[in-house]
Amino acid sequence: MTTLSFVGNALTAFGPAVAVLVFYVGRSARLFMMALTRQVPRLAFIWLLSILLSSLLGHFIEPVRTNNIAIIIMSVVLQELARLCCFLAFNAADATLNLIAKTPDSPFNRVQNAFAAGYGFGIISGLITYITPLAESTSPGVMECSSCPGSDVFFIGAITTCLFIFLHISWSVMAFDGWFSKQWLQFAWVVLSHVGASMATLLIPSTTSNGCVISIAVSAAVLSANAAYCVWRVNWTLKSKSS
Repeated sequence: MTTLSFVGNALTAFGPAVAVLVFYVGRSARLFMMALTRQVPRLAFIWLLSILLSSLLGHFIEPVRTNNIAIIIMSVVLQELARLCCFLAFNAADATLNLIAKTPDSPFNRVQNAFAAGYGFGIISGLITYITPLAESTSPGVMECSSCPGSDVFFIGAITTCLFIFLHISWSVMAFDGWFSKQWLQFAWVVLSHVGASMATLLIPSTTSNGCVISIAVSAAVLSANAAYCVWRVNWTLKSKSS
C-alpha cells in the first residue's frame, strides 16, 4: 500500500509536468535545452536562493518568525525578484535565442522562452517543496488532512504541487510578456495572484472546514484565469500581425 501511495502521489504531482516535457518541451531541442540543461537550471538556482533567503530572514527576524502571512509575502516578493533576474538574463540573450529557433522572426519565440523558464521554475519549486512529503508517504499509515478529515494530506499536497508547477509556467509567461510590452498591471497581477494562491495553502493544515478544497479551488481558479488571459493574448498577437 505504501508503494501504491508513493507512485500515485508522484504521478499526481509530476505526471502532468512530465507529459508536457514529453509532448511539447521534448519535441523542441531549443526548449529542451533551455528548460532542462544549461540556462534555466542555473536561473532556477536563483529561485532556490530566494527561498533560502526568505527562510533565513524568517528565522532571524523575530516579528516575522511566527507570522505566516508575513513569511508568505516576503517569500513571494523574493521569488518574483528571482523571476525578474531570469527575465533580464533571457532578455540579454533574446537575439541569440531567436537565432537558434526554427522561425527566428516568430513573435511567439518570447512566449516559448518564458514557458521554458516557467517550466524550470515550476519543476524546481515542486521538487523542493514536495520531495520530502513524497518520501514520507511511503511510511505505513495515513496522515489525515486537518481541514478535510478523511483526505490524505500527501495526496492534497500532490494536487497542490501539480497546480503550482503550472502556475509558475503561467506566471512566467504573463510576467515576461508584461515586462517586454511594459504592461505593468500584468506583473502586478502575477504578484497578487501568487500571494493569494500561496495564502490559500494556509487553509490546508488549518481547522477550517473544507479548507483543502478551498485552497485547491483558489489555485485552480488563478490558473484558469492565467490560462484564459494567455490564450487571449496569443489570439490578439495573431490578429495584430495579420492586420
